Amino acid sequence: MRQANKKTRVLAFGTFDLLHPGHHSFLQQAKKLGTELMVVVARYKNVRLLKGITPAQEERLRLQAVRAIPGVHKAMLGEQNFDHRYRLVKRVKPDIIVLGYDQHP
Repeated sequence: MRQANKKTRVLAFGTFDLLHPGHHSFLQQAKKLGTELMVVVARYKNVRLLKGITPAQEERLRLQAVRAIPGVHKAMLGEQNFDHRYRLVKRVKPDIIVLGYDQHP
């Protein structure tokens, strides 16, 4: 049970290329799980590595778009080096991590 004054930090990951209603829905659902929504926007080179595609938008544009979504407390770019992705999780210290339907733990 959540304490009255305890913040619950939710951490979401994604590429968020060409934001669409599915992205908004994902982030709205994530926000409902806690009091603070933090979002990590995937780096350009890591999207190519993981998905084998090249994002249509540069990472800074994707980051700006995510920051503009109501309910997003903080948005940041992911690690440059994919092998260090857990360093960001240690720094943010989320209570909950959410992944999209097409992401794998």
